[in-house]
Amino acid sequence: MLKSSTKNGFFEGWYFKHQSKDQMLALIPGIHVTRNGKKHVFIQIIANENSYYIPHSMKECYINRIKSIIRIGDTTFTKKGIKIDIKSNELILKGKIRYGNFDPIRYTIMGFFKYIPFMECKHEIISMHHALSGNVLINNKKVNFNNGIGYIEKDMGLSFPVAYKWLHCNYFETQACSVIVSVATIPYAKRSFEGCICVIHYGGKEYRLATYLGVKIIQCNSEMICLKQGKYLFKVLILEYDQTKNNQKENNLTEIEQLKNSQLNNSQLENGIKKQDNNMITSFSHKLFAPKLGDMSRMIHEKHFCKCRFILYKESNVIFDIISNYASLEIVE
Repeated sequence: MLKSSTKNGFFEGWYFKHQSKDQMLALIPGIHVTRNGKKHVFIQIIANENSYYIPHSMKECYINRIKSIIRIGDTTFTKKGIKIDIKSNELILKGKIRYGNFDPIRYTIMGFFKYIPFMECKHEIISMHHALSGNVLINNKKVNFNNGIGYIEKDMGLSFPVAYKWLHCNYFETQACSVIVSVATIPYAKRSFEGCICVIHYGGKEYRLATYLGVKIIQCNSEMICLKQGKYLFKVLILEYDQTKNNQKENNLTEIEQLKNSQLNNSQLENGIKKQDNNMITSFSHKLFAPKLGDMSRMIHEKHFCKCRFILYKESNVIFDIISNYASLEIVE
């Protein structure tokens, strides 16, 4: 199942996002191998303002990458949709969400970087946009995803970048548009550089701005992402985001590892996390584990329902200028 070169750690995870206006459900099935060779399986769940980490055994995991099937416990992910059956002390999540036709990107988001060995993290976009139908029960509350919109991506490698900004939005009130943009510090050959990947689907066209295409990062912070490439200028103005200082320092990691290794229930795990969260972003922000050297020992935050303005120019012409209240955002510094 796993690649043989895992002596320094390894992770592989998928991100299935489902949105129906003010209802958001994301599931992150994944596997990771620590440097001492221990293998772990998990599903992380984001359900509006709550997040959960559900560990599983390797015996409960089946992955067929050729047929695009992931089965962890009683939950199955396919190209046609997902069947969810998750039970823990804090969460009961059941239901089916069916997927319409995927909207893939034209070629790998990594460009030629996909073929460079020893990259810390490799990224894939599976679908920028697809229709949803069906509903789920979240702790006995019915959530309807009919006429909703889905998104799927994947990451694999050793660790998430030490610093990065990731923004995704494909839910707009007035126009059809899908945007994914990420700017990250990329280590390579004992050095590092600031890399960028960005794909926009709008009006039946794909616009791509990326390091391997010569993009220039004009500005990238918690207020604006501004990219320039050839004749194109792309601006994302982050209009509504809790800018409480969040240094994402990896303090108390020993405590996190102890909590995870003891396989405590979600209530205990959540309490352990909250001890180090007093000064971090909390409003509609979700605590998630992220990989570091193959171990899910790092804490990041992902925020949803961010208000952003998206503007794409071609020279002096505005291709679009639209606002969404439903952007998702991670800022890790």
